[in-house]
Amino acid sequence: MEASKKWKLTSFHQVDIDTDEISHLDVDTLIGHGGNIKVSRDGSGCEATRERKIYQVALKKNGMTVAVKQLDQGDGYIAPGK
Repeated sequence: MEASKKWKLTSFHQVDIDTDEISHLDVDTLIGHGGNIKVSRDGSGCEATRERKIYQVALKKNGMTVAVKQLDQGDGYIAPGK
């Protein structure tokens, strides 16, 4: 992972985590992958597939093991307009 990429950390549980511990994810810590997004714009039926990777990370401060899901820039949910 390039050092120039910015990280946005969203924790769903209160965990003492250092971004340095998750900034060097590699194939040795990969525990899962997959994902499929269907994109439809103006009824065109356009489809796109994006790979999501999930890594296992052992935290040094408290000895916990957590899963880290890596999303591409621009991923996320956008609510449809009314």
